[in-house]
Amino acid sequence: GHPSLCWYGGGNELYVEEKEDDGGVSGDEESVVSSPPRDIDEGLRKYIAELDGTRPYITSSMTSIGNTFDSSRSLSPKDGPYGMLSEKMFFDRNPGYSTPLLSRDEIKRNMTPSDVPEDEKDSPGRNIGFQTEVGSASHPELESLKRFLSRDALSAYPACGEKPASDDGSIHEEWTYFKYQSFAENTSDVDRICQFKFPPYGYNSTTEQHQQRPRMDSIEDYSWAAQFAQYLQYKSLVEGYTHRMWEWYSAVFLWKTSSPAPTFRGALYDWYLATNGGYWGARAGLAGGSPVKLVLNLRDWTVHAINTVPTTLAAASVEWKAYSLDGVLLANGAIPIPQERIGGNSVVHLEGSLPWAADESESFVPNPHGVQDIIVYRLDLSYSQHDDLGTPGTAKNTYYLTDPSITSDDHAHSRYALLGAMRKEAQRVNLEARYQISTSGIECTLQNAQDNSVAVMVKLALVKSSQEGDPRILPTLLSDNYMTLLPGETSRVHLSMESVELLEQSTQWSCSPDGFVKILGSTNDVNLMLSIDGWNIQKSEVQISCVGPSSGTSSTKVTPMDTSPEINIAVS
Repeated sequence: GHPSLCWYGGGNELYVEEKEDDGGVSGDEESVVSSPPRDIDEGLRKYIAELDGTRPYITSSMTSIGNTFDSSRSLSPKDGPYGMLSEKMFFDRNPGYSTPLLSRDEIKRNMTPSDVPEDEKDSPGRNIGFQTEVGSASHPELESLKRFLSRDALSAYPACGEKPASDDGSIHEEWTYFKYQSFAENTSDVDRICQFKFPPYGYNSTTEQHQQRPRMDSIEDYSWAAQFAQYLQYKSLVEGYTHRMWEWYSAVFLWKTSSPAPTFRGALYDWYLATNGGYWGARAGLAGGSPVKLVLNLRDWTVHAINTVPTTLAAASVEWKAYSLDGVLLANGAIPIPQERIGGNSVVHLEGSLPWAADESESFVPNPHGVQDIIVYRLDLSYSQHDDLGTPGTAKNTYYLTDPSITSDDHAHSRYALLGAMRKEAQRVNLEARYQISTSGIECTLQNAQDNSVAVMVKLALVKSSQEGDPRILPTLLSDNYMTLLPGETSRVHLSMESVELLEQSTQWSCSPDGFVKILGSTNDVNLMLSIDGWNIQKSEVQISCVGPSSGTSSTKVTPMDTSPEINIAVS
């Protein structure tokens, strides 16, 4: 068998319970016979055991809730949810559902979780330990939208709380065709995109006409807010499950990371291989692949340290700092780690919770609407491994938080409006950038040298200087993106061009006489550029220099010299 094969499945979302077949008279989807039929299911199980014997056969990905759940026949009693949730809900057990779970029959009988007998509440069928599918809304970047939506459709971008026609909404037909999924929460009418709108809005769910609904000021603002909303949503999703790993959960599968066609439904990177805010939110929630993670529970503001390797770590405390959006340090402190150690393959739930660092100073942007303050919290951990070398390491995490004592629904619609004001009213941040080109790609160092602003959602991309079509070079693999840079902070990002060389065989690189990298093979040769953008960033594009001679002729692919000196560029 293949080494990556974990288990054999009979199918997805099958009805493995025996049901009386009424010929479809009732119209109830549960009124069907077992799928697959019992004899086929038992035959598959038998032959796989005989022919393999090392991996299990499990009939279905999920089946049903309650005491009828059989872990030998399904991975989970339920899948989902698949829509937007309040970020703090991901820190509840089985977010989006009741705890313990209720079956459809129990819901029909108006049962509540408290009605479930105590001896059943912790049974495998009452709580989802292996989350076989969970996901949320998805939204490609604006450059991708321009490739599959008409101009008319782009100008008719969704209003606040607007739903697709499939949900009795009035959204443009092209958005509906490409499976647009509303960014409004499943349990309320709070639109996660329009939370960034400034001036803020108060949305009445009874409003039916499109022209009466407010919406973001432009398709550019709408798209950026969609990326930010996805970032926060998927970051919380990943962190909510990982902070209770090995306790509430054994695994979680995301539905889905990519799509077989241009779509708005369930994708962290799109049909054109461009990542979106959801991808970078999930990656941030996973600490960029680092084995040590810090998580803030958004429900109770407790801090959790996660160690995913078997080695015990030595660490004294988690340091935290709170900044206003204009870069003022408001408060700081430390949360001690019990016994100054983090065991291998464990989660340490630290005692106490972060305080709200209220900002009493005057708002850095005009705020006649009295929108909520937003404080940027940074968590930092320094640790060393319990090995002969005491190998050191660090972990960090960043959160955009509002006052937890404000629970009124009136403020939910405008929770991130101050970030909207920052984008609309505040002076843009000019980042300083340095890059070094090598055989494996480009090493870019970014610094927020300004002391009066946090750099929010900093986005890098490799682009072509041509003004025709999508300028992005796809795919470009980056080590980090959609970053937050505090005042004075520096971040280093690797941009890999290896994937471009593999997937765009017709593309050729050349060093022009003026010393810059040229992209050949198109109607007009264009320059290779580094694009720097962001929520409140002054957008810039920098030409990439060869900084050395190329081998071969001008039509030959160039391998930039890895001994090249670093080049300093002031981006403005």
